Amino acid sequence: MTTESPDIEELRAEVIRLERRVETLEHPAFKHRQGLKPADTVLQDMWERLLAAEEKLAHADLPKFMTAKQVADLVGIAEGVFYEWKRLGDSPPAVHFTQRTVRYERDAVLKWAKDKEVGAGV
Repeated sequence: MTTESPDIEELRAEVIRLERRVETLEHPAFKHRQGLKPADTVLQDMWERLLAAEEKLAHADLPKFMTAKQVADLVGIAEGVFYEWKRLGDSPPAVHFTQRTVRYERDAVLKWAKDKEVGAGV
């Protein structure tokens, strides 16, 4: 039995809370209530929070600082292709601990990968 880090446990709990809240907001009896915000706006806010929490949870096992190989594996390309993209200026920002020790911050890598999406919501 593996124990998860407190951050992962908190994220899992948040996802469960948000899923329950969304279920409540989608219930027909709730839709007739009057509140400060229309139910659809509240529901949209909850969905966005739920998706953000699920995305964090999906990548919680990645190290905070990733090697070029880990970045390449994450996006499904060969390490050599990643280095070619880097040479062409298309890579996430790098953190240089020493001249030979270069890492990529997980959140910056995920943002970089997300920015490469095309056709979403156009």
